[in-house]
Amino acid sequence: MGNSKKNKQFIIRNDINELKHLANFLENMGVEWELPGSLIMSVNLALEEAVSNVILYAFKSGARDEQISPDFSLEKKQLAIGLTDSGRAYNPLQKINPDITLPADIRPAGGLGIFLIRQLMNDVKYSRNANKNILLMVRKRGSS
Repeated sequence: MGNSKKNKQFIIRNDINELKHLANFLENMGVEWELPGSLIMSVNLALEEAVSNVILYAFKSGARDEQISPDFSLEKKQLAIGLTDSGRAYNPLQKINPDITLPADIRPAGGLGIFLIRQLMNDVKYSRNANKNILLMVRKRGSS
């Protein structure tokens, strides 16, 4: 395998049905790059949360022609995913983690997705550049 850097890009439309194509792409990439199944499962779950939030909230209602681009790079022992979209500016990391000790019926709605992403990934960063949202998620290969 060596230490060379590997890169892949995938582009999907902002349609919730595209998530299955992303999952298939991720599974194939995992096989090609010889990544552990547990890592691909965690990354798929985090990406599904992040992408579904973009699809549901980032664009004007009914818009189906917008693109969402997850870029993947593998270097040494870490997989980095840069998720780029041209939706309205929104930093999901500013959301306060929910109090998961509260019963579900009195806990405020929302916030569990980004909480889950933070649990699954080793590092998560947000930036806005050239009218695009960029969510960078990093998962170290040996992490569980």
